[in-house]
Amino acid sequence: MAFDTTGFLVAPVVAVLWGQLPIWYLSLSAARYLFKAGRGLRRRRGLPVYDLPDSLIRRPLAGLQMAFITLALSPLLGLAAIRLPALLVLVPSLAVFLRDYLVVSGRLRA
Repeated sequence: MAFDTTGFLVAPVVAVLWGQLPIWYLSLSAARYLFKAGRGLRRRRGLPVYDLPDSLIRRPLAGLQMAFITLALSPLLGLAAIRLPALLVLVPSLAVFLRDYLVVSGRLRA
């Protein structure tokens, strides 16, 4: 898991620096760290933190992200061609992070 998390941080940063992904795609890199920070903050404040149930979508979405970032790092497509697909794969992933945080914080039932 640590390797995956590092990959989701480093690879998009490299792609942005190389001009292969728009800067807003880095919100994916921040999402996991924000999720973990929010969960940790709840624990430190003594607020309840609920278990995250198994998900049928989390792993396939992560796989899609890995494949997309690999494509973005390849010289096959330029930034203009990658913007819309980047948005289409980013939004569902961010929505899952948000949903998962709402579940662990008890605001949404699993």
